[in-house]
Amino acid sequence: MSQIIDGPRKSFIAAETGGANLRWYISDASTSPPTVSICDSTDPCVGVNEAAVLTALDPVTLYLANASGTRKMVAAGVITGGNKVYAADDGEVASTGTLLEGVAFETTTADQDILEVMGAFGEDVDEDWADDETLTFGTGDDAVLLWSTGDASAHAAVLGLGDTNGALHITDKAARASDWALTAETHPTIYLHSNTTPITDYVRLGDHDGTACWLGDIVGGGTAYIGFDGLEVLEFTETGSAVNHVGIVNAATGNNPIIRAEGEADTGLTFDNKDGEEILILDSVASSVNEVTIASAATGNNPTIACTGEANTGLTFQNSEAEEILILDSVATSVNELTIRSAATGNNPIIAATGEADSGIELHNDQAEQLAIFECVATAVNEITFSNAATAGQPSISATGETNVGLKIASKGTGTVDLYYASTEIASVQVTGLAIGTYVVAGTTAGTDQLTLRSTGTAPTGTGANAGHLFADYEADDDELFWLSGTGGTATQLTT
Repeated sequence: MSQIIDGPRKSFIAAETGGANLRWYISDASTSPPTVSICDSTDPCVGVNEAAVLTALDPVTLYLANASGTRKMVAAGVITGGNKVYAADDGEVASTGTLLEGVAFETTTADQDILEVMGAFGEDVDEDWADDETLTFGTGDDAVLLWSTGDASAHAAVLGLGDTNGALHITDKAARASDWALTAETHPTIYLHSNTTPITDYVRLGDHDGTACWLGDIVGGGTAYIGFDGLEVLEFTETGSAVNHVGIVNAATGNNPIIRAEGEADTGLTFDNKDGEEILILDSVASSVNEVTIASAATGNNPTIACTGEANTGLTFQNSEAEEILILDSVATSVNELTIRSAATGNNPIIAATGEADSGIELHNDQAEQLAIFECVATAVNEITFSNAATAGQPSISATGETNVGLKIASKGTGTVDLYYASTEIASVQVTGLAIGTYVVAGTTAGTDQLTLRSTGTAPTGTGANAGHLFADYEADDDELFWLSGTGGTATQLTT
């Protein structure tokens, strides 16, 4: 027959012997009264015995766990007064555990010490909540916490925020009741507050409206980091009133992801060093279609810097005033190009015409007029070498390659080949012969085989040194070996 006890104590049957002030639990409810046993650390107690049990199956009176006031309990070791006590084995209590039994009103120093405890009715610190059992907050059930089975294939913990304000503030206890001075959030949003200035400095996450969301909106001062093991990997610094920013876009199979400048139209990207000094600027112009593409390469091939966009587009290098300093232009279906190659110690670097076999190099002015042509013949082995010289030495143009190679200098048509000393012409190879200074060694006259030596200009007069049209001198003493004189084909005279 059922009964109730209107008081703090109730009698049970003791299943075992034990000292006073131990924790007991119902081990057999089929007896009348129920049978109780001494609790271990995982057993919530129904009461504490105030007197020792000397014989098994004797009656035992328990001071019920839900009774008001305090009770005596047995310590399993050192417990500091004012702290919580938890269930321990052998009906005792300890300073740590999973089942909360109450709060100690005094301090113990050893096992089996007796202390005064304000009971907590065996509250489970790791309280078990059933699936979909809801823990509610607020007078109007404003927020809820539960283990939800709504997703049948993946049960999950769910925090349901308020309908009138979907904000979740994470802050230190001292600031928990702050007036954040923020508008209500329609969409769930997390605020992570600074402990120093929680109202003004925080990180905001969420506010997903179906189109966009915030992943770390930094409000207030400071720099944001993404890092691992406490080390910075990526740093974000805010600029006041900023409108330009970086966008990262993923891509489908076969396409490259994109890092781009967002905000104002036709904005580029600037890369700085740690001192805020530019080291690379990627600028943009309106309606641009041509760009630079850098491609890696497999083993044995060179990476590529390519002009892409419109067909046959080249590269232009400019100075800081937008003035061209180098243009790498392109023509349609081009197959010939320049290759610049480094060299090991003792060898010269090479600028080579590559593409078709035996290609040469042409130099043009800005009117596309040829300035110089370096041509090549098949199986060439002989070449020209230009050498500089030290102080007081002479630079040289040499024929190199095979042994005993000559040097060919050719004019075109009736053009001359002229040699100068400073600004003075000292020799000129012409159709009519070789002019050396004011004298000419003429070629053969038509129809005859002869060599004519003649001077030019007005015939000199007199019979002294150097007089005559042509003379040969011995060393530099003005003693002529011979000289020829005469005018206009008249008789000549030989003097020795």
